[in-house]
Amino acid sequence: MADPVAFSGTIHGAAHMAVQNLDAPIDPGTAVGSFDPDTGDVTVDIQLPRLMDRGRQWGLIPYTSRDIGIVPTASAKGHVDANGLTLTQPFRFIVPNLTLDWIPAINWSSGEACNTADDSVMTLTAPGVTDPRNGFTATGSFDMGRFTGCGLLSDPLFTWTMTSPGNKVTLTFDPA
Repeated sequence: MADPVAFSGTIHGAAHMAVQNLDAPIDPGTAVGSFDPDTGDVTVDIQLPRLMDRGRQWGLIPYTSRDIGIVPTASAKGHVDANGLTLTQPFRFIVPNLTLDWIPAINWSSGEACNTADDSVMTLTAPGVTDPRNGFTATGSFDMGRFTGCGLLSDPLFTWTMTSPGNKVTLTFDPA
């Protein structure tokens, strides 16, 4: 029986936010994990850099959101078998800074406390992958839940404009 084998590298990709019909790049971050060839169990710790998003809400109102965090709340867990790799990653979205471009002095967020009230779970699959140490591209989706801690007016506004099921994601892991 072999011991789990460590692996590390970079992870990057893109997400499609359904309610906003917005494609958002996921800048390169790090992934450090272990793979047990005997059981197929995979554990990965993912760290992603903060993101910036610029867009138009409802196609009309220009906004800028800085320092958006996709913050894992636990390690990604998964399994490799004859069908490929599956991973689940629980996380929260943090939106500490959101301004309307025509009044940039007003932050509509309350800061780091502005986040999804419950964990979102990203479910990813990479068909045909038998050893995650060799790199892979995985696709999947996640649901974006309601927001809390954003402020009296911002909690319902953020929930109304950002909460959505079925947001698509593609992540690529490149080994170090």
